[in-house]
Amino acid sequence: MLGSGSAAVELCRRITTSLYVDHSVCSQDIVTNAGRIWLARLFTDKRNGDWSETPRAMRPLPRKCVALVRPLLIALLGPVPVAGVHACSAARAPTERRALPTIVYDVTQLNPIRVSGVLVPTTTEEIVDAIVRHQGPISIGGARHSMGGQTAIPGAVQIDMRHFDRILAFDPAGKTITVQTGIRWRQIQERIDSANLSVKIMQAYANFTVGGSLSVNAHGRYVGFGPIVSSVRAIKMVLATGEVVEASRSVRRDVFDGAIGGYGALGVITEATLELAENVRLKREQVTMPVRSYPDYFFRHIRDADTVVFHNGDIYPNDYTTVHAESYVRTSEPLTVTDRLTPRGQSYRLNRLALWIVSEWSFGKDLRRQVIDPWRFRGPEVAWRNYIASSNADQLEPASRASTTYVLEEYFVPVERFNDFVPAMRAIFRRYRPNILNVSIRHAKPDSETILSWAPREVFSFVIYYKQKTDRRSQREVGEWTRELIDVAVRLGGSYYLPYQLHATREQFLRAYPRAPEFFALKRRLDPTNKFQNMLWDKFYQPRSANGPSDCRPSESRVWADRPQRAHTSPTMIVGYQVTVCGAQHPLVRTIPQSKGSAGDNATVQAEDSNATISRAIRVAGRSPPARPSTRR
Repeated sequence: MLGSGSAAVELCRRITTSLYVDHSVCSQDIVTNAGRIWLARLFTDKRNGDWSETPRAMRPLPRKCVALVRPLLIALLGPVPVAGVHACSAARAPTERRALPTIVYDVTQLNPIRVSGVLVPTTTEEIVDAIVRHQGPISIGGARHSMGGQTAIPGAVQIDMRHFDRILAFDPAGKTITVQTGIRWRQIQERIDSANLSVKIMQAYANFTVGGSLSVNAHGRYVGFGPIVSSVRAIKMVLATGEVVEASRSVRRDVFDGAIGGYGALGVITEATLELAENVRLKREQVTMPVRSYPDYFFRHIRDADTVVFHNGDIYPNDYTTVHAESYVRTSEPLTVTDRLTPRGQSYRLNRLALWIVSEWSFGKDLRRQVIDPWRFRGPEVAWRNYIASSNADQLEPASRASTTYVLEEYFVPVERFNDFVPAMRAIFRRYRPNILNVSIRHAKPDSETILSWAPREVFSFVIYYKQKTDRRSQREVGEWTRELIDVAVRLGGSYYLPYQLHATREQFLRAYPRAPEFFALKRRLDPTNKFQNMLWDKFYQPRSANGPSDCRPSESRVWADRPQRAHTSPTMIVGYQVTVCGAQHPLVRTIPQSKGSAGDNATVQAEDSNATISRAIRVAGRSPPARPSTRR
């Protein structure tokens, strides 16, 4: 057997030298020693190096054998389409993109947006003060898992809510909790688990913020419920005037119905009181069936079953004719998983490797269906509800998003039109051949409360998880098949979900959300100067001026640079610049002398002036942005 350390790495290097992949980050953790020996003998050319001192079992195979076998294996596995990416590097930990603190990325890294500053509040007073004093646009960000610029806009001050995360009140007997909205679901789970309580409605992963979830009116795999709004008792919100209002079903109902699912257009949701549920033992049940049989199965066995807590179905690419249905039902059986919450700090290397194989190998989709999924779902599983609900979305995060990235889309279709949508979706995918990794089916009961409801009637949702290249041509191609899917969903009486890439036209948006004019009227009333902006509303909202309709948008370009350069430290910190909004020049925050001992790029400005409250929490770059962007999107 081959030893560890430099010898193993050297052998790995020699293997990949004669293969077709980059070996710069090959890890000895990925391939077993025996596998290295076999690959070395198969793929190493005798001409590469002196092998006289190497044991015979580890020497390369004859050249004729290599010439015969290697093309067959490459034909079987398929070539690696992206330079520098392979099975070894795909499993390594994700590399965080280095950028200026004023460049805001979402999780896809497709939409870099230069903002004027980032406010990181810990109190409501800081948020109020920033809104009152700052005369330019303001955007609101949480975990930044939206995928189309819904948390930022060029030239705005972004309020980063991730440190606004305190638990304000917890009532175990009443099964409610009140929190600041920058808190993540995982933090709530860690607090309520000891009381044997669970979050009533949330997404499938626990590292999203509550505020972001409310702003998109999120949903999960919960059976018998619709969007998250049904579990919200009340919210508090800071409006454009700085007024803090409480909103619920009995007080300021217009704000309640508009802010939840309002994507930050009306103000900053600062507090939320949420309903909780019992934490119970759940047993996994699963079945595979033809996709056309799924609606009948769901209505017979899942929809009205009191024992089923979680459910979803996964349609297998690339034929889209088979669905694997997974349910978690209440049970009193002994636990097979004793952890009460998913352990923190997992590496997820195997998840990343499996995802890379499924997305890159020519037979990866078949391998998932016939090997990976049977292994994942082997044996019985009995676990706590909190354990199942505390999964981390990091398990889906690739090692790099530089040349390819993973993206979501979601479509909502009335339950009776399921078997109309699936064939149309299948035909679109077969025509465009996108790299679809999964289509997950969820169910939601009607939401008649929120103005921008994506489920005004009972719907099935289709969550499409796909991989795309990051170049402009690939983005245009995704836009083409996305708009076709939107047309199909809307024609069938459904809609599409707004947190994702902004490929839809304004006409499609208005057809999918027919109450949008009502929402826009509410925004004009609560935010007449259009203070709260992001790229979503930059595209779809057209506020009215005194002289009639106008397109009120910042004059700066959407994005200033694809690859922002590192800022230089200077004697002053520029925390703002002039931005044109609705024809008026608005200074953001004026230039302030840099405090002694500040640390350059990511310094925090300290100042004793009229803007001190804003400035001390705004992280800024060490030089002013260019007067005119050199790169536009």
